[in-house]
Amino acid sequence: LDLALAAVAADSADTPDFYPGLLKSLGDALNAEYLAISLVNKDLTKASTHTFLINGELQPNITYELANTPCQDVIERGFCFVPEDARALYPKDVMLQE
Repeated sequence: LDLALAAVAADSADTPDFYPGLLKSLGDALNAEYLAISLVNKDLTKASTHTFLINGELQPNITYELANTPCQDVIERGFCFVPEDARALYPKDVMLQE
């Protein structure tokens, strides 16, 4: 099963809607409003979104500072899941406070 899933993912990864579809499915499964696939710069201080969704809708890509964000926790710890109260947990995250 894992090999079949990997093959399907590899075959469809080049289609324009692969990443938005992947994030939308993940967002639906986790009931998440904001989802992003981001690429981090070499000094690990900024990231640029590759794919960015808000409420399942594709957004323009952005570049943002990693300091005081859940993304910084991913860089430092390898994983971050915030099921609720992200604004309270990251009060200095400008995007979350907007």
